[in-house]
Amino acid sequence: MIDYFLLAKPWSVWLPLSEIALDAARASGDRRAHGMTTANLALVCFWRREFDRSHALYTEAMGITREIDDQHVRAWISYGLACLGYERHQLDEARRFADDALSLFGGLGERDGEAAALAVLGDIHREAGEWDAAMAATERALRACRALHDTYGEGRKLVKLAEVHLARGQLDEAMASLDRSLIVRQDAEDRWGAADAQVRRGDIMWELGLADQAHAAWHEALEFYESIEDPRADDVQNRIATTHGQA
Repeated sequence: MIDYFLLAKPWSVWLPLSEIALDAARASGDRRAHGMTTANLALVCFWRREFDRSHALYTEAMGITREIDDQHVRAWISYGLACLGYERHQLDEARRFADDALSLFGGLGERDGEAAALAVLGDIHREAGEWDAAMAATERALRACRALHDTYGEGRKLVKLAEVHLARGQLDEAMASLDRSLIVRQDAEDRWGAADAQVRRGDIMWELGLADQAHAAWHEALEFYESIEDPRADDVQNRIATTHGQA
């Protein structure tokens, strides 16, 4: 079921169901269920860009998992907190949690988790201007996803690879990675991911002076985001509005 929610991101269903699940777990007294449902709601809030609420929930869930010594859930919470730290530009905290997640996943033998932790480490290195480390971590994450035949993960890591190329001014390489991500995500029926790839393709097209193609890509993403009431619609609408007539 979580795969469906990650692919479709139906906020009108995913958010209330996650809140109901957490209430039920709290009422049951099952601490493991309490920790898992708290972490799940934190994930939903992260994707909705409700970062303060997500952080509070992840922190609560981390306390529970340490209490019951659930290493698997703790690893994913550390990953979630690393992603939050990156989004909030708190790179030291993000790096600490990413390292913790990578160590835990490695000990558990969970290669999908290792790929996720490597990817966010790549984000952190890129944000810190550590280009070689960013490329190495992102390429390792991408290879892991391909070895697992994880097309959802592959599509995301290709976008992250494009971001490293873009940060280094390698526009052609960045576009090639995004084009591949779009194909992979469309094949996987990952409509949210395809929209994400289109937004970033539009950004590069704009930088290359391809205004019409950029706006076409942004409008395609915007149509999908608006259909699921995704808060990212505002960001895309702003791109369109601020670049209108500037070509």
